[in-house]
Amino acid sequence: MAKSNRSPIISSEFAVLDVKKGRGQLLKTVQGGAAVPVKIEGVIDGVWGSDDGESNEFSLRITKITPTARVQPFATVANTKAGDVLIADGGFTCLKDGVARKVFTDKDGHLFVRCKEGQHGLAGQVSLNNKWYVGFYKHWTTPNRPRRAEKC
Repeated sequence: MAKSNRSPIISSEFAVLDVKKGRGQLLKTVQGGAAVPVKIEGVIDGVWGSDDGESNEFSLRITKITPTARVQPFATVANTKAGDVLIADGGFTCLKDGVARKVFTDKDGHLFVRCKEGQHGLAGQVSLNNKWYVGFYKHWTTPNRPRRAEKC
């Protein structure tokens, strides 16, 4: 195995976490439509799968998990409408973490927010149980004005 003195530059958009302690409460929290912000530290110590042309999975030996913010519920499908303001989490390539975006309706009646690529349709963010927009939180403090709104 080749050794290097420098860590490679890597990026990832998601990970699967094997939870032991606190798994019951975490399950209730996430199934209740909330996101749990954490910082995970660890050591990549093995190959988990093979390269599929887009990504390759690796195993991570976790050394520390730290909560980083207040648990926040995702915006609900039932209560999100044009004119509302949503806050994006850090899981988007077209929206910065924490940026506020006003919700619009396209000509076909579909909800979207403006992003650096033009429009980000909310239909692609619906949870498997059709209750939440995963990755978006309702902006509660100023419903008519985005916080940290950025130009598209």
